Amino acid sequence: MKNLMTLILGLSFSFSAFAAANIFLDAQERDVRNKSFATLAARAAMTSSGADIVGNGGGIAEQNMRYAYTMLAKSVNYCLVLPQCGESDNQLIVLEKIYDIARRNQEREENILFLSDKNFNDIFRTDLDFDHRVAKTGFSSEFPIFVNIDQIYEAELENDLSAMIGILVHEVGHQAGVASHSFLDALASEVRTAFFRAQVVADTVVGTSKVSLSLIGGLSAYDNQERLLFVGDKKVTLNEPTAVYVCHTPGTKLVASRLMNPAWGRAVAREGGLMVRLRADVDYYCQRGEKGFVFIEQAQVDYRFLFQISVKPTRVSELEVLDQELRLRTSLAPDPFYGL
Repeated sequence: MKNLMTLILGLSFSFSAFAAANIFLDAQERDVRNKSFATLAARAAMTSSGADIVGNGGGIAEQNMRYAYTMLAKSVNYCLVLPQCGESDNQLIVLEKIYDIARRNQEREENILFLSDKNFNDIFRTDLDFDHRVAKTGFSSEFPIFVNIDQIYEAELENDLSAMIGILVHEVGHQAGVASHSFLDALASEVRTAFFRAQVVADTVVGTSKVSLSLIGGLSAYDNQERLLFVGDKKVTLNEPTAVYVCHTPGTKLVASRLMNPAWGRAVAREGGLMVRLRADVDYYCQRGEKGFVFIEQAQVDYRFLFQISVKPTRVSELEVLDQELRLRTSLAPDPFYGL
């Protein structure tokens, strides 16, 4: 935290010139706004305690917001391949800058900090911004993004990855030097839509708890699919489908896979808990050589999850995953003409 405070205070005195199109703040205005925001940010860092500023918070919203940041650059890419995304030169320029900042900062430890609205109301509502924002940052990629964690939970966005992607597009757009909220809201909507199109969600109910499967990406052999299971306030990664498969096309090796058409079965009582089956189709990407043709081989898999329901002293039930098993159901003969 001491390093963060030093960085923020340093930003309040010096910001480099920024050459850009009309959509961007000029260097002088950007410098003025950065100095104003740096003062607020530094005071937040200096006066907050561990309970108020939870950069390493373990709640599901904090975990998912950090995960969404790791998906931000990929989500911008999903948007750029769509003809309706980035229709203007300004949009393309800003998307490219957002992509660069996201790639550069995604491993940075303090790229996002979570604040309580109760203690830091002036961060999210200032003279320069009369709207009460769910997040706030400065006009430099060196600033962290401050997230109003109270509003995230109040709006029930803690498991909404596409909404979090939209929030981050907006804030990183500010870091790129864009002041217009309406411009960034429109851009965030386009990226969020692209992310939503690349995501498959399948929900079920186990006991009285919602279980949600999220499949993200995997649109080609070079786009690794993310497979996440949300169980209450926990996030579980699914076992890798490639672990149960070997390519049949001669001279090829397995490089990636993509789950599709997931379907939940009903919960069945088993010793120690409830067993729930998830059945899905799979495309297996089998590549010839290092950079050769990629064949798609099709199969079906079964996931079997063992859930346990525990009741807390408050009489609130809590669901957790005890075990998961992956089985290959069927393997279809590969079509040598069906590939990427």
